[in-house]
Amino acid sequence: MPPRGPGARTDPEPVCLNAISAAGGEELDLVRRGVRGFGVACAADLATALHRLAAREARHAGPPPVRALDLIGHAGGDHRLLELGGWRLGPDAGTAADFAALAPILRALGVGHVRLLGCATATTEAGLRTMARLPAALQAGPRAGPPIQVWGSRALLGPHCYGRLGLLPRHHALLRPYPAAPAPGRSLTAPAPPAPGSARPARTAGPRPGAGSRWP
Repeated sequence: MPPRGPGARTDPEPVCLNAISAAGGEELDLVRRGVRGFGVACAADLATALHRLAAREARHAGPPPVRALDLIGHAGGDHRLLELGGWRLGPDAGTAADFAALAPILRALGVGHVRLLGCATATTEAGLRTMARLPAALQAGPRAGPPIQVWGSRALLGPHCYGRLGLLPRHHALLRPYPAAPAPGRSLTAPAPPAPGSARPARTAGPRPGAGSRWP
C-alpha cells in the first residue's frame, strides 16, 4: 500500500508492542538489548508509553493494525506470576484494576491480544486464575469493544526466543490462550488450556517447526 500522503508513516510499528521489565538479571538485559520495545517498572510506566504511542499515531490517518501487547519479564517461584519491575501480575483486585484502567488505550491502539511472556505463566493455578480474570477487566468501561484475548506461556522462555520485533514465530506454539476460543475477527489457533492445577511446563524443544498457534 502506498504512503497516505505527506507525513504518512512509512515504517509502521510492529505487530507486537513489547513492554519489557525494567528490572532483572542477565537474561532480561539480553532481551532489552535485542528487542524493539520499552521498559516497564509499574502499571503507570506502561500507560505512559502507550499514550505516547497513541499520540504519535493520532497524526496519521487510518485505523491501527490488530496488535499484541507482549509483557516480557521474569515469572519465578511456585506461582509463576509475571513480574515487570515492581509490578506483579496476579489474580488480585489490584491487577484487575490496573488492566481495567489500561483498557481504553489498548482499544485505541488496536490491541486484540495481551500475552504474558514469562516462564510458564500458564502452568499454575495462580497463573491460570490471572489469565481468567484479565479478559473481564479489559472489557471494563462504557465503550467496551471486541474482546481482548489473554495468552500465557506453557514453557520456559529465554533470550533465544526473541528477535528484534519480539517473540519469534517458531515459539508461538509455546503459548496458550484464555479463553480458549479466539476473539471474533482476531483468529488464532492454539491448544486449549487445561483445568487449573493440571498443567505442566512444556519443554521448549517439544513443538515441531510450524506446529501450534498462528499469530497474524
